[in-house]
Amino acid sequence: MAPLLNENHRTTSDTNALSSGVPRADTRAFAWSRLSAFALLLQLLGASGIASASPPVLEGLQAPSQVPRGLVLVQGTNLGKARIIWDANSPNPKVLRGAVQGAVMFSIPPGVSPGSYAVAIENDEGRSSPVTMTITGAAPAALPRIDDISLLDTRFDDGGRVRCVLYIQGANMDVGATVLVDGVDRTSDAHKALFNNMFGANPAVLGFPIRHYLSRVVPLDSFPAGSEIRVQLRNELGELSLERIFKLPLDASSLDSDGDGIPDVVEINGYLGSEPGSTLVDIKALGADPFRKDIFVEADVMDGMLYRPIERLGATPGTFDIAREMFANAPILNPFGPNGINLFVDSSGSVPSWELLEFRSTHDLATRTASFALLKQDHFSPSRRGLFHYAIWARAHPLGWSGESNIDFDGSKVGNDFMVTLGDAPVQYQTLKSQAATFAHELGHNLGQRHGGTNHSRFKPNYWSVMSYAWQLRMSQADAFRRRYPTCTRIYYATDGAEEIDGTVPQVTGFVIDYSEGIGPELAPNAGSLNEQVGVCGSPIDWNKNGVIDSQYVTAVVDEDEPAATKVTDYPNWPNLRFDGPRLGGRVTP
Repeated sequence: MAPLLNENHRTTSDTNALSSGVPRADTRAFAWSRLSAFALLLQLLGASGIASASPPVLEGLQAPSQVPRGLVLVQGTNLGKARIIWDANSPNPKVLRGAVQGAVMFSIPPGVSPGSYAVAIENDEGRSSPVTMTITGAAPAALPRIDDISLLDTRFDDGGRVRCVLYIQGANMDVGATVLVDGVDRTSDAHKALFNNMFGANPAVLGFPIRHYLSRVVPLDSFPAGSEIRVQLRNELGELSLERIFKLPLDASSLDSDGDGIPDVVEINGYLGSEPGSTLVDIKALGADPFRKDIFVEADVMDGMLYRPIERLGATPGTFDIAREMFANAPILNPFGPNGINLFVDSSGSVPSWELLEFRSTHDLATRTASFALLKQDHFSPSRRGLFHYAIWARAHPLGWSGESNIDFDGSKVGNDFMVTLGDAPVQYQTLKSQAATFAHELGHNLGQRHGGTNHSRFKPNYWSVMSYAWQLRMSQADAFRRRYPTCTRIYYATDGAEEIDGTVPQVTGFVIDYSEGIGPELAPNAGSLNEQVGVCGSPIDWNKNGVIDSQYVTAVVDEDEPAATKVTDYPNWPNLRFDGPRLGGRVTP
């Protein structure tokens, strides 16, 4: 078994706790309260909102050598209310934008030349001693992307209007970026950061390299409740993100601050379904938090299988632990407490043994094929309907598939039921990675994700997600499969420089399962533009299968599902997850 890595390509920096002079607020207590926007900002500021009686002390910079636009964390004391001074020893120093807690982070000015610069911090009591920062290279492109919009605080006023504080986050956002709401600049401050080293993949060959994620706090004045607003980001050099539409809450009963499809009042007070016989489900006790997205799954395991989901053994995680960790490590910043998504999996239940399992309305005794609908009817509590996804871990599928979701691609575009059918699969498919990836793959369908991102194409080499067949069971397949379906191996194996020589699994591999962040390059397979030397992320790929790595650009079939495609793209799963499957349901069982 490969060693378990803790998603080492993404590193969180919680600016609430960066400085000993800025203690973390009691965020857990806050998570269940409703404060005014002004009070909430004071809560975010914590001790940093109080003017210090002494000058700040700059102890160091998280990255003393950087490129222009790089994100830098400040280490020191008395950072609250402090300002960041760039080129502090020059006659014309520059005050940089900081974060909501004060001088805890900054973006290196995009236009600076290579060289050494003095950085200091100051408040009304004085200035710190400077620290030298070395700038190398040129500023990278920094097109920002909005990945999520949630709510920190919401107040409903008379006349059907609402005031709130938005929590906006995304990729490649400068600390000094501007938030536009309906085209108007809004006051905002940076809050948290998440770094991303992409396992050493060369940013120059990626389509959308993400160096960091950032979140911003945006107070919003009175708007009509339930109305839609257009939100956009503008970086310091003027680059604009695409607009993201956000619907403001309609009333307190439907308010869903984190956007996970579960109203705040339900996450606080418990869930009472509408099915006859439903009883209150205390989802707060299961980890529900109005300010962190939650997904609830019941996974019943079929009796009598040759292979079951791998169970946790001491400190060694099991299949569902790996799935939980994948969601906990999602590139999603939360204002209070841990980042990521809370995935709750109840795998304590079971269903009777059947040879096969299918989405059908009746059992087929002749072929020993069970009806998923009837098993669900007998074993899934009515109290959980509309809240939990329901899954069955079964022996096999009639078509030999590793699993299936009831996602309704043409209707709701989400699902509420899925199956994993690996119980009788050969032993090479019973690894921790293959089991967890298959579970995450089928759950991903329920969350609105497709095999090819924007389409159903199954083997895109530049779509780095367990939703892709090139990723889901890659290590369990034969060498010929890996030769036929290339990918970014250093990201798949979570190891810088990992390559599949003639399709063989590298000797040194890390352990990671993930949805796509959308960083892969765009490929134009029919335009003579495929570079075999760099592949999709810096490792060679024999695109035209002629047995050599050509020095000239080539034309070849890249997407075997769509061989005539003129453009093959990556797709970011994480910003596009949908959480309303249990409520909306999937396709109807035939």
